[in-house]
Amino acid sequence: MVECKARKNIGVRAALAELDRAMANREASAGLLVLDNTDGTALGGLPLRAYPGNRVIACLDRHNPEPLALEIACQLIRELALATIRAQERTVDIGALDADVARLAEVIEKGKAIATGVKVTRRGIQNIEDAYQRLRGDATDLLSQMSRRLRESQPADDVADGRA
Repeated sequence: MVECKARKNIGVRAALAELDRAMANREASAGLLVLDNTDGTALGGLPLRAYPGNRVIACLDRHNPEPLALEIACQLIRELALATIRAQERTVDIGALDADVARLAEVIEKGKAIATGVKVTRRGIQNIEDAYQRLRGDATDLLSQMSRRLRESQPADDVADGRA
């Protein structure tokens, strides 16, 4: 079950209550709340957080969409839902799961940093290409001016005779 909200500064309690209501309405064994920013305590500045009860909160910023956190969160709630089905057969090490989620958040943050670097690099390359095109246009304009001056100049005999 996936629930999306566009709210600023949503706290943990409010976020989890929203997620619990949505999960109950859909009789879901795992739920994902997607927020459009990392403000507030629900995410605490992180791209992804997991809470007990198979509840996950992730960020997909609408102004700078980087889908890695959402992709990971969707896969995580799928695995949590499947683990719930298998829960009668096995026990889950919650401490290890929390550590794995923390590492996932670190990987997502590194991925965001790399994606940002790629965007900055592309923008830099575009700026270089634009500067080259302006320079090329300047060179063409200068060449046109030179050509016009050469066409409009007086013959060399006139200049040598002092008639110019």
